[in-house]
Amino acid sequence: MARWLRFNAVGAIGMLVQLGVLAVLVKLGVHYLAATALAVEAAVLHNYAWHIRWTWKERRGRLWRFHLANGLVSMTANLAWMRLFAGWLGIPPLAANLMAIALTSAVNFLVGDRWVFSARVARTQITRAQITRAQINVAPESWLPWSPGATRAEVRLQTVSPPAPIRRERRGRGRSTGIPGTRLRAEAR
Repeated sequence: MARWLRFNAVGAIGMLVQLGVLAVLVKLGVHYLAATALAVEAAVLHNYAWHIRWTWKERRGRLWRFHLANGLVSMTANLAWMRLFAGWLGIPPLAANLMAIALTSAVNFLVGDRWVFSARVARTQITRAQITRAQINVAPESWLPWSPGATRAEVRLQTVSPPAPIRRERRGRGRSTGIPGTRLRAEAR
């Protein structure tokens, strides 16, 4: 229920964006259907920005999915309703658009909740860091590069001098391997 209320709050502001863009474009002389298409696009982009940050903030969504689903539903439904209300019934464009928005909002919520911001999609989009931590099951202080433990270990590694190289003595020209014409040679260091 809380998500539905957030969806409607974002939609209400998006409706104001859509109606404002439509009013300006119609006043500038743009045909009501072209103005509706541009106004819907402005509202779709506005709504996506708020849905990703507020309505479905715990889920990941993709703009292309939002455009394909909500944008397509909003565009086709609004244009169809506007053609009916403003074109055939003669209702003024702003009132007709308000009715069109109300009729498409429930479909947009269902498409957004079930596909664009799907909980199933969110569960499959686990970050690489989460997978790594889960697979090797280590304490957070051992994988966080900014942790105090890692910093102390790096300081110790930088201050410890490397071990002295191992020197081997030369013992002649090598030992026989038992195979004619071959010999093992000692490494000279």
